[in-house]
Amino acid sequence: MVSTSSSPAGPAEADSPVVHVPFSGGASHFVASTTTGFHVFSCGESVERVRYKSIADVSYGAEVTSAEMLTWSRLAVVTRKTGGAEHDAIYFFDEESKRTIRISSAKTPSLGVVGGVRLLGDHAIIAGQEMAMLVVRGDIKNSELVETGPNPLGLCALAVDRREATYALPRPEKGAVVDVRAHGSGVACLALSRDGRLLATAGSKGTLVRIFSTDDGTKLQELRRGIDRADIHCIVLSSDSRWLAVSSDKGTVHVFPVSSADKATKAGADSDTLPVTPPATAPVPATAKQGSFYRCRFDPVNAGEMKQLEHERFIKKINE
Repeated sequence: MVSTSSSPAGPAEADSPVVHVPFSGGASHFVASTTTGFHVFSCGESVERVRYKSIADVSYGAEVTSAEMLTWSRLAVVTRKTGGAEHDAIYFFDEESKRTIRISSAKTPSLGVVGGVRLLGDHAIIAGQEMAMLVVRGDIKNSELVETGPNPLGLCALAVDRREATYALPRPEKGAVVDVRAHGSGVACLALSRDGRLLATAGSKGTLVRIFSTDDGTKLQELRRGIDRADIHCIVLSSDSRWLAVSSDKGTVHVFPVSSADKATKAGADSDTLPVTPPATAPVPATAKQGSFYRCRFDPVNAGEMKQLEHERFIKKINE
């Protein structure tokens, strides 16, 4: 059964591991999903739980696989039946208006198992195993289905600018995203800039991150995370597209400066011979699996190791 706390204070307790932790668009809140539930937190001067209602209409035996936030009060939660092959449902919540929309697997049979959801404005993209669905204002009947390649990780990205939606999804061809040939190996992670002009991708080897123009597919920049193979957990572009952060299973976060599309075009560089950009910072510990929150500052000029400003435990195990 999925439920949330009625108290905004103190860390949450969980008897299952954290499976997904995304931030809201403005990074003012984040939601931490465990298989048995989810918890919403604010991250202003201190990390604090947000009062949220219990979800009474989730069937017994369902487990949470992921969640996505638009604002503190608007989020989507994906559930599946324990031991089942199909997802059970996707719940779109609006806590302020007390409105809940439930999309069951029966309504989206072509998607199969849902691996990821992205929310932005009135738009949502739902990524299945080999299909994705673009939904506007919760209108499932008039939603747009898009064929993808095999997508077991539920990779998807969404940007909305001037009421136009841009989305990125794995293509059927190995290593391809939308109409961009991104990596020779499979694609492990992807992200769009807020305005939809830049697409960042990471390959399954986890050593390189590449940035492309969504206008024509030109490769603008190549960033080296490291030389050892790694599983990339997340890549994200800052709101002004000047920085890109990469986290991995190495327990590290790297932050890179992002060259503008105009600067790359004026340089006249061949897209296959662009210089590899080193990270602006050295790695810092990241322990999301233990329910820890870090706030750090980096030096954009001299690079080096980040300075840790804050560390809090937002989820702890029962009986810890």
